[in-house]
Amino acid sequence: LSRRMAVGCLNMGLNVRIIPDLPNGIKLEKYIFDILPFFNNVGIYRVIREDEFSPLKNTDAYETNCPTTARKALSEYHTRLLLQHASFKYPEIKVLVELSPALTYAGEGLESFDNMVIDNSTAICL
Repeated sequence: LSRRMAVGCLNMGLNVRIIPDLPNGIKLEKYIFDILPFFNNVGIYRVIREDEFSPLKNTDAYETNCPTTARKALSEYHTRLLLQHASFKYPEIKVLVELSPALTYAGEGLESFDNMVIDNSTAICL
């Protein structure tokens, strides 16, 4: 799937955004459904959407599918993983939680947090 489209750019010398009137680029795009005919066997995983997917395709100006919503989704997922072992001292205060992939991928290896009460204002660096 491809289509011609007008792609804006920035003239760094003049610090001016240029928006062309005519198409000057090609958008190349494939969806999962486009590639299925190329395979003899296809497997599908059914997963919890919030744990596995957060689209990132816009800038923060759009307020959806943007870096801020992706960061929030990852933080909420990591919070759920951590809460299987620990608790927060002030659960009503929402904080960003980021677990290093060197520590855990899907919650394994978090036993060192068993029964720990985490102060929301403290950064734990591992």
